[in-house]
Amino acid sequence: MTVTNEWMTRILQKDNQIIGELELRKDIETSEIGNEKEDYKYIAQKAEEDIVKLKRALEIRDEKIQEGLKEKRTYEWLTLIFL
Repeated sequence: MTVTNEWMTRILQKDNQIIGELELRKDIETSEIGNEKEDYKYIAQKAEEDIVKLKRALEIRDEKIQEGLKEKRTYEWLTLIFL
C-alpha cells in the first residue's frame, strides 16, 4: 500500500512539474508576443497545443492511477483469498 502511495505521489509530482514547465514556457512565449493579428493566431495555436499536451499528460496519469488501483485490488483479493 505504501509503495502504491509513493508511486502515485511520484506520478503527481511529475505531472505538476510538467504542468509548471508548460505554464512557464507559455508565459515566456506570451510575454514576447505583440498585439498583431498573426501574433494572436500564434498564441491560440500554442494554447491549443498546450491543452493537447496537458490532456495527454492527464490521460497518462489517469491510466497509471487505474493500473495502480487494479494492482491494489488484485493484492487485496489475493490477501482475502489466502487468509
